[in-house]
Amino acid sequence: MQKTKIEFGCGLIRIGRVWGVDSKEVPTEKEAIEFLEFAFSQGVRFFDTAPAYGLSESRLGKFFKQLTEDERKKIVLATKFGEHWNNNTQDTYVDHSYNALVSSIEKSMELLGKISILQLHKASVSLLTNDEVSRAFIYAQTIGIKLLGVSVSDIETGLLSCEDERLSYIQLPYNQERANLLPVISKAKEKNKQILFNRPLAMGAIFHSTEKSKDIYDAFSFISETQAKGILLSGTASKQHLKENIEEFKSLSY
Repeated sequence: MQKTKIEFGCGLIRIGRVWGVDSKEVPTEKEAIEFLEFAFSQGVRFFDTAPAYGLSESRLGKFFKQLTEDERKKIVLATKFGEHWNNNTQDTYVDHSYNALVSSIEKSMELLGKISILQLHKASVSLLTNDEVSRAFIYAQTIGIKLLGVSVSDIETGLLSCEDERLSYIQLPYNQERANLLPVISKAKEKNKQILFNRPLAMGAIFHSTEKSKDIYDAFSFISETQAKGILLSGTASKQHLKENIEEFKSLSY
């Protein structure tokens, strides 16, 4: 039986800042790196982060740099630019000016060690045609970042992203409680773009019954049924939850 075209990856907001319906405390650096080591041991090779994820880039970079050269070659590191983190206020802010975007790229490269995919964070229709953003994308390519993408949350921006030849990846929220971006997924398939599915469990709100494994399987199946090519991003920072997610994901097929 054919396996899903979607691969499993980790979205790493929870290792860097408070996030989700439960607002759990941010893990320590030791706990975060142990989580990443565990994910790697379970076969995870795709990691998605962002400057707006607080400590996430720094911690992912420390984990990445402790790997062997051969191990690092197998890892895909996806990050973003456009939404930034303010350490003083412990909150995010948006700045899509050219200088801010270039500075963000350079800091991310320093923290991570490499950038496999660079995504425009908080993308909009106007930003996709913005000259400063376009120049920043060009700068990213001149320093060796080969793959570009966007993170979108509305249909209009998503559909325009599908038509943008610069972009290979489109990240968006999609789950049983938020399926309004299905037209974007359909257009992405037509245009041979890959989808990065975030919030597959609606930030933890997807659990409706006491059968947790069934809820996870149903949520992942809902995404698999799109038959899109891409990555399902688990947002947990718990080794136990990650193991449960991986087990349910491995049972998917269509």
